[in-house]
Amino acid sequence: MAFPDEVWRQRAKGGPASANFIAREGGADVGLAAIFADSDGPGRMHLVSMWVDPRYRRQGVARGLVDQAVARSESCLRLALEGLQVPGQEGS
Repeated sequence: MAFPDEVWRQRAKGGPASANFIAREGGADVGLAAIFADSDGPGRMHLVSMWVDPRYRRQGVARGLVDQAVARSESCLRLALEGLQVPGQEGS
């Protein structure tokens, strides 16, 4: 599915519904990953981009980026669950 340029610009800006992670080595960017929230499922995130410089592959860079993405997703899920109102359970 192709998105218009404005969608990509908004995603690149980041915000509460997205996160971008960059791995750096000696001041150079060597990897990146991006996640975006699923509008249909609170706390559900999608890994939508992933790149590691070929010279840094198989050194744990991708794993570190994915670990950060998963941690952020879990944090968003906790926030979504904390904000969930269950009928009959208000004030519990």
